[in-house]
Amino acid sequence: MTVVTESPRAKQLRDIVRDTGFVPEIDANGAVRFKAEGKTYLIPDDKDQAFIRIIHQQFRKVQNEEERPRLEAAAFEVNSSTKAAKVYVEPDQVWAVTELFCWPVERFAGVLLTSLLAVDYASEQYLKALKA
Repeated sequence: MTVVTESPRAKQLRDIVRDTGFVPEIDANGAVRFKAEGKTYLIPDDKDQAFIRIIHQQFRKVQNEEERPRLEAAAFEVNSSTKAAKVYVEPDQVWAVTELFCWPVERFAGVLLTSLLAVDYASEQYLKALKA
C-alpha cells in the first residue's frame, strides 16, 4: 500500500469541502474526493496553488468506438453553450470539469457550491444532448 503525504493545500481543500457539509477524503493520488447526491467529485492537488479543478468523474462510460462521434458531438454542443464548465470525452469515460483561479485557497469556500452547480449543469446538459 502506497502512503501519500497529504499536502497542506490538499488538507485546506479537504477542510473547505468538509466545512461545506460533505465527507471528503484525500485519495492515493493526493486529490480530494467526495460525494454529493450520489455523484463523485474530485479536486486534484495542482502544483499551481491558485488553480482549482472540480471534476465530476465518470458520469458516462464510453461503451464502444462506434458511439464516440455522437459523444464528442454532444460534448461540443454543451461546451459551446456553457461558460464555466466543460465536458471531456476520455478514452473510456466522460467527465465534466470546472476550472477556476482562486487565491488564497480559503476563498474557495465562497465558490464551492456554485462551482458544483456549474459542473452538474454541464453534466445534465450533456446527457440531454445525447437523448436529443
